[in-house]
Amino acid sequence: MVNPGIATLLRLGAAFVAISPIFSEFAQIMPRLRRIQNTGRGRSYSMDKVMDPNLEDFYRRIARLEAAHARGLGFEAEGTLGRSHYNRPQRRKFSLVKPLLLAAFCVTGLKAVIHQEIGSQTYDARVTELKSSTGFDRIGGYLMTPDPATLWLSGTMDRYLPHY
Repeated sequence: MVNPGIATLLRLGAAFVAISPIFSEFAQIMPRLRRIQNTGRGRSYSMDKVMDPNLEDFYRRIARLEAAHARGLGFEAEGTLGRSHYNRPQRRKFSLVKPLLLAAFCVTGLKAVIHQEIGSQTYDARVTELKSSTGFDRIGGYLMTPDPATLWLSGTMDRYLPHY
C-alpha cells in the first residue's frame, strides 16, 4: 500500500508533466505582462495586463473617466443640476490688444480704399480741409492723414485692382 502523501505527490508530478507545455508558453508571455496599479476614488487595485496598445488605450480612458468621476462629473441626468454645476468655470482674462489691432487694421484698410478711389490729390485736399475746421472734424482730419501703411496698401490696390 502506498502512502497517501506520496500518492498525492505522484499525481501532482504527473499533472505537472501533462501541463508543462502550458507553463513554457506562459514563460514566453511573462515578459510582456506588466503590473498596473490604479488608485482611483479612494481604492487601490492592481491587475496584470498584456502590453497591447488597444488595452493600454482602454485603461487610459478608464483612468480618465475615474478622474472625472472623482471631480464630480459623473452620473448626471440630462437637464438636472449635478455636482459639476457647482464647479465654477475659470474666467478668461479679457485682452485689449486683439480688438485694438483689428480696429487699426480696419481703419488703415478703409483709408487705403478711399485714397485709392478718389486719388492722392483729392484725398490730401479733403484731409487739409478737415484739419483746418473746428470740433470733431479736426480730430477726423488727423486720423485720416495718410500714413506709410495706407500709402503702400493704396499703391498695391492701384496696381492690382481696376480703377473705376
